[in-house]
Amino acid sequence: QQRAFNVYWAIQQCWMTGEVGLELGYGGVTTPWCLATDSRRGADCYGGTVDPALVVRGEDPSPFGTQCFNLVLANHVLEHLEGDLYEIFVAWHRVIKPGGIFAVILPDQRYNDVMKMDSDHKQAWKAPDFKTQILDRLDSFYEIVEHDTLGNGFSFNSVLRRR
Repeated sequence: QQRAFNVYWAIQQCWMTGEVGLELGYGGVTTPWCLATDSRRGADCYGGTVDPALVVRGEDPSPFGTQCFNLVLANHVLEHLEGDLYEIFVAWHRVIKPGGIFAVILPDQRYNDVMKMDSDHKQAWKAPDFKTQILDRLDSFYEIVEHDTLGNGFSFNSVLRRR
């Protein structure tokens, strides 16, 4: 379900437009039409498939130019970041083209204690709280395309379109 989410948005925003997307947090399988990035490099990252030039911290879009991507994906990445997610969404707004998509999936704290699942988790969110405390505050930067709790007992996704 989560891989299908990435591929769906890559088809919609990249393949159909001829654009290249950006995938934050390479998880061992790349999404078609997207550059895979991670905070680790080379052999330290799932078998060495992330080019050292694409080592990017999810909190920091500074390596990229302004309005250069039609899609930014973050599938089970944001919970590993330190810092205020509202500020992280605002920072990434700069690199997304107008009308471009920022698509994210996070584990849902309502179903599992996210902080105990993985020692690398820095924050945990319940889907309704994420919407009211983060997404609704981003109204001047993004339009909410979808916020779906998925009903899978594990995660939720949010899709934002850059204004």
